[in-house]
Amino acid sequence: MSRPRDQHYQFAHRVLPHLALSSPAKFLLAAEDPGWIGLIWERVGDDNPRPISPRGLSTELREVGQDKVVLITMPPARFPPEAILAAAVVRGDQVRYFVLELGEDLDGNPTMMHCEWSTHGEHSNFGEFGSGREPDPEAFLKACLALL
Repeated sequence: MSRPRDQHYQFAHRVLPHLALSSPAKFLLAAEDPGWIGLIWERVGDDNPRPISPRGLSTELREVGQDKVVLITMPPARFPPEAILAAAVVRGDQVRYFVLELGEDLDGNPTMMHCEWSTHGEHSNFGEFGSGREPDPEAFLKACLALL
């Protein structure tokens, strides 16, 4: 199994959860600007010898009932556990940060894993979320909201 690319991993598993979980109001405000996510991606890439293209990176700010959601589509994941999708879900003054990670089954076939990062840096894995690399963003978001 290959190692995840540093920029991809750091962006989805370190930088975004830190930003979302430490200051949900600022994170939501930033998400209103369509260019904000690309700037963060580039900044994370500045420290990497082989920066990755932001092609495929996008965000969508949604309101679902009482929740505000920032749904992030990542550049294509190549190596586990690079993220395919991420969602910061804000309900009142609480926020949770979920990722749909690329994984592998025992035969080396690609799968997707539904996970979460906590404010304490803990990683929870809720299990397999389908095979392959093509996510269903609506199903992912629904699964995230079901955990609230």
